[in-house]
Formats: sequence, C-alpha cells, structure tokens
Amino acid sequence: MEDRIKGMYNDAWKIYKQYLLSHNIAQFTEDGAALCEKYGHETDVCNLMIWWSARVQGIHDEYMRSMGNGCN
Repeated sequence: MEDRIKGMYNDAWKIYKQYLLSHNIAQFTEDGAALCEKYGHETDVCNLMIWWSARVQGIHDEYMRSMGNGCN
C-alpha cells in the first residue's frame, strides 16, 4: 500500500512539473486521466488528481492572464 501511494504521488508530481515546463493544460488533463487509469480509478487517485487539477488550473489562469498582458 505504501509503495502504491508513493508511486501515485510521484507520478502526479511528474505530471505537474511537465505542465510547468510546457504550460500545456490539455496535456496535463490527458496525463491526469492516464494516471487515474493506471491506478484503477480508485477514489484516492481520483481525489488526488482533482486536488492537483484545481491548483494547476489556477496556475494556468494566471499564466494565460500574463500572456494576455504581453508578459512572459
């Protein structure tokens, strides 16, 4: 059980870090769905991705606002 949880969190972290490099929210969503599938769509992994998704969406909204203002 401990290895499963560690793996799940590490995989979620990798998806998050990849988003920070690419700012590709569609890829983040696709990767998150794949992560949920990898761990059998169990409640813990789905809740983890819901939590991550809300934070990444906030970061993405800020990023898009900054792009609209001509800032990089």
